[in-house]
Amino acid sequence: MARKRNIYSQANSLFKTEVPKMPEGYYSGDKPNPNLRKFVEKHLSENPYQVESDSYDVSPFETPLTSTRSRAIYGLHPYHQGKKPHDSIREYIRHYTSDRDLVLDPMCGSGSTALAALLENRKAIAIDYSPAATFITSRYCTPVDTDAVKAAFMRLLNNVAPIMNSLYQTTCPKCQGLAEIQYVVWSERYQCLRCAKVVPLHSCRTEEVDPGTYPGFERGQGRKKSVSICPFCNRQPISTRQDKYGMVPVEISVKCLNRCTPGQIVRQLVDPEDYDYQNALSPKVITPSRWIPKELFSEWAEKHDGLSSRGIKNVSDFFTKRNLLALSEIYHHIINSQEEENIKNALTFIFTASLMSCSKKAQHLKEGGGYIPGNFHIPPVIKERNVPNSMKRVFSRMLKGLDAITREIRSTDIIISTQTATNLSAIPSNSIDYIFTDPPYGAAVQYGELNILWESWLGFDRTWLDGEIIVNYLRGKTEQDWQELMWQVLSECYRVLKPGRAISICYHDASGGTWPALMDAAATAGFLPEKTERALTIQMQQRTFNQSTSNEIVKRDLVVTFRKPSAQLSNEIYASGSDVKGSEGTTFNEVVSRIIYAQLMQTPGITIDRLYDIAVSKLVRLGRMEKHDFRSLVESLAEPSEDNPPRWFLKESELEALDPAESAKEDEAADILGKFIDAEISQSLLEGVHYSDLFEHYIFAVKHKPRRLLSDWIPDYFYRTENGAWRTPSDDEEQKIKAEARKKGTSRRIKRYLAYLEEGTAIPEKECPNDATLAEWIRHCKRSGLYEQGKFLYEKGGLNLDNLPEEAMVNVEEDYQVCVRMLARNAKTDSGKKTKRGRRRKKSEAD
Repeated sequence: MARKRNIYSQANSLFKTEVPKMPEGYYSGDKPNPNLRKFVEKHLSENPYQVESDSYDVSPFETPLTSTRSRAIYGLHPYHQGKKPHDSIREYIRHYTSDRDLVLDPMCGSGSTALAALLENRKAIAIDYSPAATFITSRYCTPVDTDAVKAAFMRLLNNVAPIMNSLYQTTCPKCQGLAEIQYVVWSERYQCLRCAKVVPLHSCRTEEVDPGTYPGFERGQGRKKSVSICPFCNRQPISTRQDKYGMVPVEISVKCLNRCTPGQIVRQLVDPEDYDYQNALSPKVITPSRWIPKELFSEWAEKHDGLSSRGIKNVSDFFTKRNLLALSEIYHHIINSQEEENIKNALTFIFTASLMSCSKKAQHLKEGGGYIPGNFHIPPVIKERNVPNSMKRVFSRMLKGLDAITREIRSTDIIISTQTATNLSAIPSNSIDYIFTDPPYGAAVQYGELNILWESWLGFDRTWLDGEIIVNYLRGKTEQDWQELMWQVLSECYRVLKPGRAISICYHDASGGTWPALMDAAATAGFLPEKTERALTIQMQQRTFNQSTSNEIVKRDLVVTFRKPSAQLSNEIYASGSDVKGSEGTTFNEVVSRIIYAQLMQTPGITIDRLYDIAVSKLVRLGRMEKHDFRSLVESLAEPSEDNPPRWFLKESELEALDPAESAKEDEAADILGKFIDAEISQSLLEGVHYSDLFEHYIFAVKHKPRRLLSDWIPDYFYRTENGAWRTPSDDEEQKIKAEARKKGTSRRIKRYLAYLEEGTAIPEKECPNDATLAEWIRHCKRSGLYEQGKFLYEKGGLNLDNLPEEAMVNVEEDYQVCVRMLARNAKTDSGKKTKRGRRRKKSEAD
């Protein structure tokens, strides 16, 4: 039998690479780096920049890229799953810069851009407001003597061994000798609705049943559904949505330290008097009083993941008692060790990389375990891992990545600063050669919320959340706040970037809703978009679970590149930017009216003060602020509700049709997308095109983009299939249906009516649709893939079926059932099975 690899072996020492030294003061913890200005000024003194003699002329990057999550460096730390692969970023840096150029990432995350720059022998500036992000960046960008780290890690384990032994040693059930706990399985308990027994979910048997056998209890996707059956009455299914009765230990795996064969033994814990059962609930060990983090979880974590129902209020509650004691002991020895700073930080890096797998997020599965990133959801059956053993496994996986960085890094010229990117005053103007960044989009990933584990354990200052660029309504952070802060960031990027140079921005908002805001922020900052012949993307070969199964999510990261204009650079690299700003050649009142119209089209039912804030913010960025009568302009386009304060909705006349120029833009864009859809269907024989593919084509192929979001107007032109793809009308009749709906403004009317209902606003009599109109709207929603809106209209729109002819009543009920069925299908992706593609449906099926 092959010998197990020893992670502490010195096999590579004969070919040992000399470890480059890092510059003093390159990282400053959770504070802005005081050496930032000095770093940039030194670069400028070594590489003086003269506008007059600047000969930079680089064509746009034109290559879509594919990478993988399986690379050693990518998997070095479990920072949020959306991090970008450094190898793809290297291609951009190699294209747009030369040796020793200065690369900036103002929102660096885990540091992929900075690392890519150093690997390409460039200089790097990495900035992030999150101290967890800059700490992780510092470790990704710091070469380290892995032999020294191995030795320090061994010393750490030896130092904590007495306490770890007392925490994880038990008795072998075979020989009664010493044994070591490998893991303990904990299960949530639920009360059986039939026999009233309180049952651990782990004790329930799983049964595969036909859909509809146990409505409300089934899970999974496909012909068969899974249910958990009560082990006492053997009849009643148990649902994890039922009231929770607390977690208990149900299974233990131990490794005999004598000579039992097999050495690893798994047994069930059913007796509350069992020593291991009791010891799991309350470890019977006297440990030194060590510091533990007590940071409270936020309202967001409670709302999204229901932590209080699991007894979790602060960070320490996120770990079992035994693992909390183990982690606090290990961290105490790390921060108080006599190791040199670089080695101590490497040990801290290993510690933070192990936290999630040692927490209550670690789920127990028959084939092993793991955890789902991006939230604080606690699974109903968890695995309490042996902390030292878990850290050994994590370190073993990290070694290859650490070795690769140390071998391949070509520059150590980097400065890392923990600060907001809205103020880069320490960086002189016209000093940066290239910017590559991946900003947060809307509310997609709550970095500040999710970084609490790392930042609280490391004792970092978390007041930075007040200035985080994110959408989080529980913290009072809106889309408008996001756009305003992004404009400030891009304005600073524009200032520090040299003329003619590029900024590449990753775009991955699944809804596409922040695209107009991003384009607006970039344009008003002064950037011009590059002209490219295709959508540029970074695609991961190994997709996340959601990317593999969802019909809605963007499956690749778009990369959009802008330039800071320069007189010397050829105009051929630029796409037209006038349609982005949309204010040239118009009077001031026309600009304000456009903003009001577009905002009320997007968010009907907002108050006039909120509308004013949005308008002023956009006008300031456009540099067009004049004295005007804002209320009169609003009243010319919209009318108020009877609420106090009143909410504003576009007038009926404004809904009849879009502004002719906007309507023409939508027609032109739809024609381009329609040809793309038909070509894709013809080549692939699929029944439709995924939204993410449409969105990518839309971004680069449609030069004059409509003001409305793509997701808002696409249902006015195309049909959504049952598999979530989009197709063109199949005949003249379907074409006519869509044309009539556009003429009536059906989608816009539905959106406005739903806004009345959702806001609880009194609906004017003239705004109330009759039953026939409601039925027509529900059918429109079904045909257009607006299933949630169709369901809402049927259930809460005031529809009275008795007022409809029998045929219309049957039709609307069928349309409603389709909406319900499609919503259920879209929601059930937990089995991981990909949606099967069918042939194109006949017209009768679409209707």
